[in-house]
Amino acid sequence: MKRELFVACALLLLLFATGLSIAWAETLFIVDRVVVSLRKQPADNALVVGYLKTDQSVELLEDAGQYAKVRTDAGETGFVPHQYLTASEPKSVVISKLELERAQLFERLQELEKRVNRSGSESGKALQEANRQLLSVQQELAGARESLSKSNVEVRKLAKDYQTLKENSGNVAKLLSERDRLLKEKQQLVEKTAAVEAERDSLLKKGSIKWFLAGAGVLLVGWMIGKASGSRRRSFLS
Repeated sequence: MKRELFVACALLLLLFATGLSIAWAETLFIVDRVVVSLRKQPADNALVVGYLKTDQSVELLEDAGQYAKVRTDAGETGFVPHQYLTASEPKSVVISKLELERAQLFERLQELEKRVNRSGSESGKALQEANRQLLSVQQELAGARESLSKSNVEVRKLAKDYQTLKENSGNVAKLLSERDRLLKEKQQLVEKTAAVEAERDSLLKKGSIKWFLAGAGVLLVGWMIGKASGSRRRSFLS
């Protein structure tokens, strides 16, 4: 029985200690919202003419020691302790401005993201077109380089042939002179051959006439002999 009671007490103490530790570990915040009395005179017991809340702006009219004479946006005038006044913007105003700025920045960021996405899409298309044009230019350049290489080969060959022709120019002149001499001799031979052929034809023609005359003379002599023989035969028979 005593043991069970001891265990129960121990559990209660443990739960109580845990609860205290949880309560002590809780994070709390100090409330900074206050209400300040606006008094008719610069004194703690002076008549209250209005109340000012935290973050409310006022216009400083007069410095009265520990108090300051101020005027509200509604036109009320009175005195408030200096300790409740500050030239710095209230935290709530700063927070509101920061939240507004953050919202504007977030909206700007979203707009920029949309523009970036659009630009990325347009840039992708532009990049594809640029790559296509670059490929076309590279192909044309490769063709031009190939043509240039062939042209260089032909130029080198022509230069070599020209050099060879230049070196052999003396032989060419000599060959041309020899050719002209041979052509001249050929022409002379042709003319001489023509003359010889003409002379041959003339000789052949003369020879034919002589043989014709010789044959005719033989025939004439034979005819005369025959005629003389006939006359003698007739005389003998008579």
